[in-house]
Amino acid sequence: MYVPDNPVPRIKEFRKLKNWTQKEFAEMVGTSQSALSAYETGEREPMLSTCTRISEALDVSLEELFPKEVLNHYMQNRKIINPKPKGDSHDEKN
Repeated sequence: MYVPDNPVPRIKEFRKLKNWTQKEFAEMVGTSQSALSAYETGEREPMLSTCTRISEALDVSLEELFPKEVLNHYMQNRKIINPKPKGDSHDEKN
């Protein structure tokens, strides 16, 4: 879970504005439909690189997509991966 009160990201809200199904959108961002469903409900926590791909595909900022508490959680508990500018490869480096 993200943080104790588990704020849910706005992925589903923005996806539906684009009229994309979970399956379509999951393929666009390189994840499974079941993983995307879990991200949308807050049952599972996406990696920061996945969050970045989701925000780029939806054409919204991470701040619009995720509650401030979630972004703070990432800053404190995750290895920060600098988002790549649009047009760059999305290959992750560990």
